[in-house]
Amino acid sequence: MVSTSQSAPTPASVEKSRRVARAIVVGVIMVLWMGWMWAPRTISSSEAIWFLPMSTVDSTEFDYQRASRNGYVDRTFSFFPTISNGWSVGGFPVDAYHFVRNSRSTRFTIVPLAMTLNLLSVALLLVGGVYLTYLESPKDVILTTLWPRGGRRSRVLIGLTLIACVIAPIASVYFRRCERVNRQAYQAREAGVIRSVNHPFMTYMPIWFQSAFTHIHRLEVYASAWESSSKQGRWREQTDIELANYPALQSVGLIGPFLSKSFDEVAELPLLESLSLYRVESIDRVQELVARVPVLDTLEIQMSRGRRYRGDRGLDRFDEMNFYAGGWDDREWGRYDQDDESFYEESADDESDEADSERDFTIANSGATFDFRHLDTLRILRLGYVPASAVNLEAVVSSARELEELDWQVAGLMDKKFHVAELPKLKVLVISTTETDDIPVEIEVKRMPNLHSLFLPREQLFDLTLDRVPLLSSIESRAFFAMDDEDGVDSMPMITGLTIKDAPSLMTLDIVSNELKRFEIEGCASLRTLSLSGERPPVRWGSGSYSDFDPNDNPDASEALRSFWEWLAKEQGLNSLTLANLNLRRVDFSAFDKLKYLRSVWFSDCNAAVNQLELLSGLPSLRELHAPTIQLSERGVKRLLEANSKWEVLQLDWSKLARIEIRDQLHLRSAMGNRELSAQTIQLENLPRLHDHIFTKSSVQKLELQNVPQLQGIFVAGRIPKDAEIGGVSALEHFCIAACDFTLEYLEALKRCENLQTLCLPNCTVPNELFEQLPSWRKLSAVDLKLLRITQDSGEVVPFSDVHTASLALMPGLSRVNLDRTAITGRSIAMLSKCKDLQAVSVRGCRLKPGDLDPLTENRVLTELNVTSRMQVPEELEDVVVRGGLIDDPDEMSTFDMSWNSIFTGEPRARERSRAVRPERRGPTPAGGAGPLSRRRQERRREPTP
Repeated sequence: MVSTSQSAPTPASVEKSRRVARAIVVGVIMVLWMGWMWAPRTISSSEAIWFLPMSTVDSTEFDYQRASRNGYVDRTFSFFPTISNGWSVGGFPVDAYHFVRNSRSTRFTIVPLAMTLNLLSVALLLVGGVYLTYLESPKDVILTTLWPRGGRRSRVLIGLTLIACVIAPIASVYFRRCERVNRQAYQAREAGVIRSVNHPFMTYMPIWFQSAFTHIHRLEVYASAWESSSKQGRWREQTDIELANYPALQSVGLIGPFLSKSFDEVAELPLLESLSLYRVESIDRVQELVARVPVLDTLEIQMSRGRRYRGDRGLDRFDEMNFYAGGWDDREWGRYDQDDESFYEESADDESDEADSERDFTIANSGATFDFRHLDTLRILRLGYVPASAVNLEAVVSSARELEELDWQVAGLMDKKFHVAELPKLKVLVISTTETDDIPVEIEVKRMPNLHSLFLPREQLFDLTLDRVPLLSSIESRAFFAMDDEDGVDSMPMITGLTIKDAPSLMTLDIVSNELKRFEIEGCASLRTLSLSGERPPVRWGSGSYSDFDPNDNPDASEALRSFWEWLAKEQGLNSLTLANLNLRRVDFSAFDKLKYLRSVWFSDCNAAVNQLELLSGLPSLRELHAPTIQLSERGVKRLLEANSKWEVLQLDWSKLARIEIRDQLHLRSAMGNRELSAQTIQLENLPRLHDHIFTKSSVQKLELQNVPQLQGIFVAGRIPKDAEIGGVSALEHFCIAACDFTLEYLEALKRCENLQTLCLPNCTVPNELFEQLPSWRKLSAVDLKLLRITQDSGEVVPFSDVHTASLALMPGLSRVNLDRTAITGRSIAMLSKCKDLQAVSVRGCRLKPGDLDPLTENRVLTELNVTSRMQVPEELEDVVVRGGLIDDPDEMSTFDMSWNSIFTGEPRARERSRAVRPERRGPTPAGGAGPLSRRRQERRREPTP
């Protein structure tokens, strides 16, 4: 009989099979885990933090960016980490490699010491982990650790301890090296900008541990060398920083003069994308460096230069070299006295040295040129103080097809021809110069499908041609120094000839010209706003404004701008037209009848006549006429009102008219604005949308306001007639009259004004019913009751006293009150002190006893207290006291200016700016000028505290 049974496996073979299977499983898990940890992490999620390195500098702000694994590519989920465009880091346990990927290329670099540490760690962990797992099972490791058997510990723990002992010294050397290298970069922070990248979990770790995971990728405005002695003229290294220690550097900025060592280190950076060089003295040396860097995304070159002055007296003492190195030189600036002529002039020696320096610099770089033809990936090119002869513009245009921004600050004069064409990705073109002349520069910009901004030099004449620029949206001028830039006429380019074709995105065009030889605009379907300004004579610093400018001094615009008027006479789609500083006396406005969509016309410092304005008013689409400097007669204003019944804005110079009469303009929103008037008769009727203020310099003999519900304020510096009609002003916010009888008819009209905020009745006689109405105005905050008299029910006239102050104390928002020359006592002060919003009080000429003002010390928001010169004030209020002179004019419209300024500045309520400590005794002047009706002399008071 033959047995079919097989021999049973021995326990040793079973145990060996289990160990092998266990080691394979653990090995596979460790390989997958380490592979995932070694995968690249993309830099993203930028946020600002404060980071304090252990160095000699104080707290420094860095850009903290997280390195996170990105599992999304084109919205498609991927289980494994993927590589995205941008900067990525990878490695375990420390970052050992970096690469930058974009649409054109991928650059890669390895940190040797970090990679050695990582490979050694992986080998020890993988081999040791698999081998030790083969020796003992996880169960035995745990049990042996908790309950040692026979005094024997786990061999796995012993093996891990030995592995840690081998890795720890190597890791310590690497971590300390990273700390030292980063500390050197932190110490250069005074002259540069450092942006670091950290892992998110590193915020609370020690500095030495963070350093291994901190990658400095941007080091700008870093002083590479310094002069040991101004007389020796020799240069040596300032620090021992080696750029090779920062493999993640992608952007570097250096200040010259440069040593060969600096150039060698920059050229060897593997991930370099952006290079900025400041205080460059030699074009040839920089060209050597640029030639050694084949791939650049951004290149900025700022040539060295001395001080440049503007104007006759040279107020702008701006040194670009010192600016890049350390900012403004306050010590040099403080040597000058602004009242002394030396404030504007340099000494003869300094001027001689500067001239010699400029001459040597010009000779050293004569004939030298930059060559950027090999930088075919260049995206941003900025050239500062580079002469026109040093750049071959045609070569740049032909080679830099990826260029998106070109910023060129030309040293000296521009070439008389500047042609740029066929740059498919260029978005911004900036040109500025240090010198200008009277010869126009011919500029041609053609076939730029992505150009959206064009900046031209200021105060230079141009003959401009633009063709096929579909995204162009703005054309402006820019000063050579950024601090000189400002809005207004100076930011408009000066044009002698203009041709624009196929610019459908151009919506606004502002130019300056006294004489146009050519004005052609075609294919600009979106052009809606056009502004043409004449040139003004230059203004010297400190000489004031253009108040003496006369447009008659400019050339006759009808002949000098003939091409512009001919283009305007054609059918155009303009909505707004602005003309400034032009002599328009002979311009025929009747030729503009084809402007069917013209809605607003602005005249600024022009000398147009009433018949010209009347022709414009006849356009059916015209709704706004802004001519605040053009004075018309009463008949001329009447003709404009009759020519157009749909005015929305009619801003003229109304100040000289003796009679103002506007009726039945249902759409009129603004006419007088906030200008002071001299009119004795004001008649406004059926103006439902008028949103203006009425200011007069004197009394008014006739005032009729009917159906003007949106009128904001009535300010009459005098009296109004008793039969004045003010019943149609339901939205009135400010009502101010003086030296007249405030009748019951006025009171009934103001009762309907729920938005009343200011009520000023100095030297007036009012009915007793007014004080019953005061608490009903919930928004009333400023009250001027100086020399007020009250008519009792019995007909007796009495001065304002404590009985009437009780009504003021009940006002919910009272913040300013003027009670000069009234019969109040300490009881009134005690009642007013309980108003929580009270900010300003005036009690000049009141018969107050010592101690009557003491209750005001409890008010923590009081900022101004007007008293006479001899009135006793508590010591706690001395910091807010404004004392009047010995002679106080009883006919002043207002004693304190703040009540008037608040009408326009919108000062916040007192409770919103409550303070615990009073301001200094002599604080600065309040914001804004004096109130429009204030006639108080400046020398009669101390400056109030804001």
